[in-house]
Amino acid sequence: MGVAQNNLDMEEGTLEIGMEYRTVSGVAGPLVILEKVKGPKYQEIVNIRLGDGTTRRGQVLEVDGEKAVVQLYANYAIGKDVQAMKAVVGEEALSSEDLLYLEFLDKFERKFVAQGAYDTRNIFQSLDLAWTLLRIFPRELLHRIPAKTLDQFYSRDSAN
Repeated sequence: MGVAQNNLDMEEGTLEIGMEYRTVSGVAGPLVILEKVKGPKYQEIVNIRLGDGTTRRGQVLEVDGEKAVVQLYANYAIGKDVQAMKAVVGEEALSSEDLLYLEFLDKFERKFVAQGAYDTRNIFQSLDLAWTLLRIFPRELLHRIPAKTLDQFYSRDSAN
């Protein structure tokens, strides 16, 4: 376990993949970019322990040499909870916000996670796709993303 610094309203955090990292080079919405890493594998599930002690689950989306991109799953986890609730109460009982999380869950799994073994996507394409998916939500629901980052990336036209 190691300490990773970042700029997402967190003082520091721990990336739990059995290695120590102090090499977070950027945070862009739900993506954390790590440099000088050894060991993470594509699609590996990791835990990131933040400086305040909370833990976020993520998945390694891309490994390029010693650089890794980790997707944090806040909206995905909420979508999974809503999906389970839908199975109990039915879709008609869900709020409009719940339906947004279901839409995000579906598109995230189909477009982002289900990348085939022979599909290639560089870090910039991954970031663009992540923002396309996040734009499913109104800006005010993206309160985990700093306003400065939203100002820079949220309003861009989506290719999808």
